[in-house]
Amino acid sequence: MAQDRSFEESALVLGRDLRADGYRDLAAALLEVVPETGTVRDDAHRALVAERLHGISAADHVPSRFRERATQLASLASADATIRHGRTGTVWIAWEGRDSDNAEDPVGEHGPQPGYWVSWQSDRGQVDWCEDGPYCADLRDALAWARARTDAVIVRPAWDENTHYWAGRGHDRRNLPPLDESRA
Repeated sequence: MAQDRSFEESALVLGRDLRADGYRDLAAALLEVVPETGTVRDDAHRALVAERLHGISAADHVPSRFRERATQLASLASADATIRHGRTGTVWIAWEGRDSDNAEDPVGEHGPQPGYWVSWQSDRGQVDWCEDGPYCADLRDALAWARARTDAVIVRPAWDENTHYWAGRGHDRRNLPPLDESRA
């Protein structure tokens, strides 16, 4: 279910970004099929969301940054990311406090809420996006999501935002200090 939720949240953010940049028709078409709460219900609903995303990715008048995001999301809609990518790559988890300069605002009426951004990146050749995870208030939730996808997990925790820690399984090729999970 976490993948459906992160897919849904990414689609919501894309729809909102499209609307903010003046692409109201495309935004409305996407947002009407992506629920604000819950998850994408079933394969038929996921196919409908993918259809709307394909429409955005094919719209020549839309900036490439939106078309690329829509293409990535459409590919996630059509296949489970762990099946498509295998247990490869690295999940990056980073604490974002209230005073963060992060331009993306997690869902919330009172501005950004403190929590963890989660992103799964591929190791194939160049850095490539596999899937964005859910925005997690709790580090344990972010770690569970990450470890379900790959053995390589790197964290910038709330208690030390400027240091990367290894939270993966097995040997760390980067020689990062291990994460003290008792602090999570």
